[in-house]
Amino acid sequence: MQKYSVGWLLTHYMTFGKNRQGQISTYLKLLSDGKPGLDAAKEAFGDLNKLNTELTKYKTSNLPAVEVRPPNYQPPKVTIRALDPAEAKLMGDRILVSRGSGRPANMQLQLLAAEAGLDAQDFAGATQAADRALGINPRSTDAMIFKAREMIEPKEGPADRFKLARTWLVKARNLDKADPRPLIDYYMSYRRAPERTIPEAAAIALEDAYDMARHDYYFRMILTRQLLEENRPKPAGQVLAPLAFSFDGRDQEKNYMGKAMARLQANDTPGALKILSEQLAKIEDPKEDK
Repeated sequence: MQKYSVGWLLTHYMTFGKNRQGQISTYLKLLSDGKPGLDAAKEAFGDLNKLNTELTKYKTSNLPAVEVRPPNYQPPKVTIRALDPAEAKLMGDRILVSRGSGRPANMQLQLLAAEAGLDAQDFAGATQAADRALGINPRSTDAMIFKAREMIEPKEGPADRFKLARTWLVKARNLDKADPRPLIDYYMSYRRAPERTIPEAAAIALEDAYDMARHDYYFRMILTRQLLEENRPKPAGQVLAPLAFSFDGRDQEKNYMGKAMARLQANDTPGALKILSEQLAKIEDPKEDK
């Protein structure tokens, strides 16, 4: 059985097993408090051989389930339409979409061109595509975000570009409170500015994105870095833990998040921050010789 299937089965069993209620919460709490994984498991679950026997039996049973519906739930209204010719071509061969080139007045094509331009560091092309998208739909939060990013991501540019980018991000945030990207990019606009001074509002914005972006690996990394820079090792460890303990490679030397967690558990906050910062530098500026 592979790790993901065992983890899923264990979580299911801990949730529905009558004799195991609350144990997984205890286990996670012990991990966040710095206890080694095996010790935490023994303390929370007891005899691990017995747990393994129960789990093996549980996987062959009729697994229970619960249907959860939020209050006042309304089923979404689904509409279907045929792709227009440009979209149909795009679905078959997206990589051929020209970055920043003249294309039909199709919103999705322009957004894809803007995103591809950013990925290729063709910031002029990204700007043109984002502007065309805004011309089609002035309330497109995707277009606003891409337009802000083409100001934030270049290494050089006008001094006021970061301030201007933030105005687009505030607009996008006001239009869609459920999208974490404007909050994250607002924070990054200060992180990438020459002075690199993070005001309290930007740090709060990054934390406010947590419930909506906790699934994102990169987001957890930048939030952990910020918390470590604020000398808040305990919440930093809680944010970092899923990355540290979900490493599924065979070469543990590459488990950099696990190494950072080990530094935190040894009360070495600067050491954890150094490891995390080095890995983020490779992501944020891969062309640099680190």
